[in-house]
Amino acid sequence: MYIHTPFLFLLTIDFVMRQAINDTSHGIKWSSQSRLTDLNFADELSMLAETRGTLQDMTTNLETEAGKVGLRISANKTKVMQVGEVEVLQPVTVGGQNVDDVDRFTYLG
Repeated sequence: MYIHTPFLFLLTIDFVMRQAINDTSHGIKWSSQSRLTDLNFADELSMLAETRGTLQDMTTNLETEAGKVGLRISANKTKVMQVGEVEVLQPVTVGGQNVDDVDRFTYLG
């Protein structure tokens, strides 16, 4: 049996996300009974949160769970974009390094 490497990566990242984002309060309200926590395409991952504190919790959990399978998050490639009401800026960190705040970014660019 032949398994394509990108498929294995997708299985792994799905497993990591399920382990990292297991709190039902994470994400944004999607419907009356569900929340949307992340959007994925290839090796790109966008996490959604209603507060920066929740986003930091999600990021920390993701960093921990990814490390368990040999993956790491690049703080230099990670960006935070805030939409809507601007709250007091609490930096989001990856590996102790502050992540850049942006007002727009190119997805898959």
